[in-house]
Amino acid sequence: MNNIIMITGEGRSGKNTVAESIKEIIKCEIIGNADKVWEIAEKQFNWNGQRDNKGRQLSFDITEAGYNYDFNFFEKITHHKMSLHNNNNFIIPDWRYIRTFEYFTFFNNVITVKVVRHGFNNGNSSSIKNDKWMNERLHDFSFDRIIVNDGTIQDLFNRTADLLSDYSKVFYNDRRMTMETPC
Repeated sequence: MNNIIMITGEGRSGKNTVAESIKEIIKCEIIGNADKVWEIAEKQFNWNGQRDNKGRQLSFDITEAGYNYDFNFFEKITHHKMSLHNNNNFIIPDWRYIRTFEYFTFFNNVITVKVVRHGFNNGNSSSIKNDKWMNERLHDFSFDRIIVNDGTIQDLFNRTADLLSDYSKVFYNDRRMTMETPC
C-alpha cells in the first residue's frame, strides 16, 4: 500500500513548487500523472517543451484520446511507475480528474491538496479552462487541505510544511500512514 499526496490547482498555481517542498521534507517520489502525456507530445508531435496554450492544448487532446481508449489509461501508467520504486510515499503534482482519485484511493492512503492562487491569470485558453474531463466533479470535491499561494516562495513552503505536520500524525494514527524523514 502506497501513501500518495495528490495535488491539484489551476495551471501555474504552485502545484510543482508544493510538490518539491514536500520532497524536501519527506522521503518521497514525484510522479506526474501527465508525464506520459508530455512524453507522447514530445515523441509523436515534436513538442518543443513549451507549456504555452498550444502545448497545453496538445496535452489535453492527448489526454482525451487516452481516456477515450481506456478510462484509467494514465492512472495505470502512473501506478506502474510507482511499482518500480522502493519507496511507498508518492506525490502526484498534476491531479486533474476525479477518476484519478477514485483509482488511487482503492488501494492506497491518499491526501488531497488543492493549491489556489486567487486573482492570478495563468493565461490558459477558454478550451483548457473548460476541459470537460476536469469538470466531471472535481470542482465540488472536498479536499483534505487547501493551500493558498498568495505570498512568497517561503510562505508557500511554510504552508506546505504545516500540511505535512498535520497529516503525518492523522494518517499515522488513523490510516497507518508513515512518512519517513530523509536522512
